Amino acid sequence: MSGILYDGHVDGLDNLAIPNTPQETDNISDDLDVQVVASVGTKVKRAKNFNSDEDEIVCSAWLNASKDPLHGANQNRSRFWGRVLAFFNEHNRRNIPRTESSIMRRWLIIQTQVNKFCSCYDAITRRNQSGVTIEDKVTRAHIVYIMS
Repeated sequence: MSGILYDGHVDGLDNLAIPNTPQETDNISDDLDVQVVASVGTKVKRAKNFNSDEDEIVCSAWLNASKDPLHGANQNRSRFWGRVLAFFNEHNRRNIPRTESSIMRRWLIIQTQVNKFCSCYDAITRRNQSGVTIEDKVTRAHIVYIMS
């Protein structure tokens, strides 16, 4: 699969003709030589869960890749997440191998939870209560976050 993503070439698909009309589909020969190869013994072991230190590295990596003044918004998805992965691998001390997709999924989970907390905090600050410190607002937002 990684060969598909990086070089755009897949062995065996060079002479593939995809029919465009139903008539072309009817003309396809039924005696095509197709070989199916099972992937026996290729179980992929799942890595351990991310810990809080790795979560911080994922956030730092995302910020580093997205706030870069040279490349910021002018990079495609694979280049962006490749840069996030490179930053993560450079700063990760646990030496647990992580893939680009696992880091992307973890970022999406973190982002969802941060957005949820921010909406709770905004709801508390919109009350505009006098005599309430920022620490009180954060504490109340945390309670609302946990309760929702």
